[in-house]
Amino acid sequence: MGLKPNELRHTTMYDFNLMARAFTENRKHDYNVMRINAFLISAYSGLEGKARKKLTPEKMFPLKSNSEKPETDKKKLFDLIKMVEKSRGMA
Repeated sequence: MGLKPNELRHTTMYDFNLMARAFTENRKHDYNVMRINAFLISAYSGLEGKARKKLTPEKMFPLKSNSEKPETDKKKLFDLIKMVEKSRGMA
């Protein structure tokens, strides 16, 4: 998560859990962006027309569960960041 040892010592367990959840949500969002970029590259490079089967982001990088949408992931991330800032008195 990029915390320095000094920052980790002064972080409460509650704040650490919030930061860990926000970090996880951010990684999920980054992974989805990478999947979409890979799909666009394949579509614009002509790979889709030459292949036997149509390429999709789901085929290239399968998700573990399709139940959550990227918009809700992004909203969760921003909510978690606000909670951390509020608990630290930054907001």
